[in-house]
Amino acid sequence: MVLNRMERDLTFLDSNDGAAPNETLGFVLAFSILSLASFVSVFQGLWETSRKHYLYDRYSLKILFPWASFVQVLENATLAFDVSGGYVSKEWSYIVYALQATVPPSLMLSTFDVTYSIHKTRSVLFCGIVDGHTRSRNPKIVLLLKIFTRLLALLLLAIGIIVNFDLIEPSNPLAGRIGWYYLITTPWTAESLQVLLGILPIGIASLASFYFSIALWRYGTTYSMVVHASPCNPWFSPFFGTIALFGGQFFNARWFPLLSNLGIFVFVESILLLFMEVNKDMEANTDLIDFLGNFQVAGKKNEPTMSEEEIIESEKSSGQDNEECLSDEESSTGGRMS
Repeated sequence: MVLNRMERDLTFLDSNDGAAPNETLGFVLAFSILSLASFVSVFQGLWETSRKHYLYDRYSLKILFPWASFVQVLENATLAFDVSGGYVSKEWSYIVYALQATVPPSLMLSTFDVTYSIHKTRSVLFCGIVDGHTRSRNPKIVLLLKIFTRLLALLLLAIGIIVNFDLIEPSNPLAGRIGWYYLITTPWTAESLQVLLGILPIGIASLASFYFSIALWRYGTTYSMVVHASPCNPWFSPFFGTIALFGGQFFNARWFPLLSNLGIFVFVESILLLFMEVNKDMEANTDLIDFLGNFQVAGKKNEPTMSEEEIIESEKSSGQDNEECLSDEESSTGGRMS
């Protein structure tokens, strides 16, 4: 199949045609700032997930979450370069198409895994199941939940590839560069399907994240080792990040590329704030386990011990007591016989 994208530019670009020079400069600065901020987020994600805890052994947290920020670095830098009047080659456009499609599934898997793992640490109910750190009460259901999440992530990746490379007919030149605004204000046509599919991956990831954020807030308020005085605590930060992620998908073609990427950046920062709180909880849990272990060892050391002489004397006295008991039994038995 020949890609229709060969006939036009990158989906995410050229959304500022006809803008005033000062407005164009504003977009260039905004995309440049987002690119630099996302670059910092890459190292923040690598740092927060480098802690030596089984929670961060999952590839989605150690690899996919920083990867999503890295893709945002490239995409925002490309948008800034294009808006400034630079030429973006077709080859580089294809690379950006493919990379951008990996962002929604990466964010969804990262959010799911951190939510699932933190609930597993304390054996707290999540998605209708209770899964402990050493033993699972519902191993088959847990496996099905993990498989379903991975399959959903693959579906989001496939949808992104289909939309970005125009593998659907009829194609819409606005697909990927406009949000729900188009579907709300424009009558439905056959070309509207590609626009819907273009915003569907982030939409599905946002709906899943709404549930995950509420579960995280419930855990942090009720079960966390670090007690917070107010229900409005850092565990609730992913909820506001999810609002920004979903809200960034509602704008027209002029504002959609900037605000959708801004929503992704805010969501990433909310998850980074969550990681900081998770690390505090893990450290408190580890300190408690170490304290109980040291207390048990100290208790064994403080148990009274007996010397060899005391042991010998104790055995002699117990032997004498046994002999006295036997003699008493014999005398009572003889008396009964007589």
